Formats: sequence, C-alpha cells, structure tokens
Amino acid sequence: MGAEIVTVSLGGASVTLYALLAAAGFVCAALLSRFILPKRGPNRGQRLLFAAVAGIFSLGLGRLIFCLVRFDSLFFDEMGHALGIAPFFDTALGGVSMVGALLGLPLAALLCGAVTKKKAADYLDIAALPALGYFCFMRAIEPLCGQGYGDYLENSPFAFPPLAIVTEWGDAFVAVCWIEAILALIVLVALIFAGRKTRRPGTISLYAAALLPACQVLPECLRCDDALYIFIFARVTHIGYAFLLFFALLLPLIGGSKKGLAPWKAAVEITVMLLGLGLCIGTIFALDKTNLPKLLVYAVMALDMAGLAFLACRRIYKEDCRPC
Repeated sequence: MGAEIVTVSLGGASVTLYALLAAAGFVCAALLSRFILPKRGPNRGQRLLFAAVAGIFSLGLGRLIFCLVRFDSLFFDEMGHALGIAPFFDTALGGVSMVGALLGLPLAALLCGAVTKKKAADYLDIAALPALGYFCFMRAIEPLCGQGYGDYLENSPFAFPPLAIVTEWGDAFVAVCWIEAILALIVLVALIFAGRKTRRPGTISLYAAALLPACQVLPECLRCDDALYIFIFARVTHIGYAFLLFFALLLPLIGGSKKGLAPWKAAVEITVMLLGLGLCIGTIFALDKTNLPKLLVYAVMALDMAGLAFLACRRIYKEDCRPC
C-alpha cells in the first residue's frame, strides 16, 4: 500500500530517510525546549538533560511495547525456535509504539525532577509544546516508512493532499497521518495561546494530555496500516489515549480534593469520564464488529470525545484558577 521506503548510506550503513528525519526533528524539539518559559522551572542545562532522558525513555519504552505486542512473530522463527533478544535492536523489524513514546515523557520528568529537586510538572510544561510539534512532524513524515494510510479512494473528490496520499502509481489513499498531524497542530496553536494565561505548573501539559487524545482517537480508527492490536479489535494506541485522557482529569481532581473540592463532585466527574470512555470503546467495537452506519458511529465518537475533552479541560481550568 505504502510508498517505497527511502534509504540513504551513512558511514557505510543503510539508514532510512524516515529515521534520519526523526532524529533531526528530535534534536530541534530538544533545542526548542531550552527557550520555553525561560524564567520558570529548570535551567537550560537541566532541560537538555531532560530531553536526553525523555528521548531514551520514549524510544526504549516505545520499542518495548511494540516488541511485547508482536512477541511471537519477532522473537521466534517459523519453526518456533527462539531468536534471543537481537530482534529488539533490529530496526528493520517493526517500529516504536506511540503509547510508549508518550509514556516516556512523564517517567523522564519524574526521574529528572527527583535528581534536580525540581517539580516534574515544570519539566512536562517545558516539554508539552515541543513534544506536540514533534508529534506533528512525525505524523507528517510517516508515509516515508510506508505507514499512515487509510482506505483506498476510488473516484473520490477528496483524493488530494492533505486529505489523501497519492502514490507514484496514481493510487490515492486517505492520508490518516496528515489528518492527525493537522489536528495536533491545531491543539499546539491553541496551547501556545492558552499557555500565556496559565498560573500553575503542570496546567499546560494537562491541557495537552486532554486535547491530543481527544482529537486523535477518531482518525486512528481510519488507519489501514500495520497497527498494533490486542484483544482482537483494541488498538494499543487507543488504549494509551484513553489512559492519557483519564489521567488528564484524575490529576487535577486529586489536586482539587486536597484544596477543598467536594468529594461528590470528583466522583461525578470520574463517573462521567469512565462512562464516556466506555462509550468510545463501544463505538470502536461497533466499527469492527457491527453493520451500523459508519458515519453515525463516527459522529457519536466525535461528540463523545469532544465532551470528554471539555470535561477534562473544564476541571484543569478550574484547578488552575483555584486560590493557593
């Protein structure tokens, strides 16, 4: 389905253009983090330390989750003989899970916060905007590794970039990766303006944790590429987005409970979030296992995710405005 994977020679080794651009994009994002909120939180040296640790954690965890999901096919040959751990380090065998890449950020923030005696929330705030920009970039270049494609478009009026990827043979496919990049870019622009008005450490990263999953769940359903699945119909990326959105609400609720938020209000919001996530799971199941009209299912999913994003952002805003 995808275009031919482009490789270049680097020091006698064959490296994909996608990997080179990914590395260059990460360096740019890391350097950019030095200039985010320059008067608050970690100094520039600590920010670069965090970028290095986050890069290692994200890459390692992303690869680990990918390999765990594909364990049987990666670590055993066709005869069932174990291949050792070598496949983990073979970049030609699959890629990196987005869930692991996202999980690396808070883990790196906790570690760097403990080592440097700074707040983990400050590190996450510094990382939020560059990480979103890097997310957009990685989605935009995804076709270089043969991924990011949706259904084949035949005689469609929407068969043009950025809604479609047109191959060298003239075939057009839904450009899921570019749609995801555009939606993430909208979130990035919104947070650039919102960040000027936030008061507490962690607020901008919580907004990112709420809005990014909410806008990515639906287009992720359109993918027809080599997505990671567990439980037959459940995509690993969807599960990761669900947890991210849930914690974007849970963390400010915990903070608010320590400062006078009524327990029943927290309970109601958690219940609504769980019900909304349950509805989202139901729509994903419906797409895969029922004959319900897809447009109707997508409409319900979009409204559900918009409502959950509003619920989380409303609580984040309220706790950011709460007097100390």
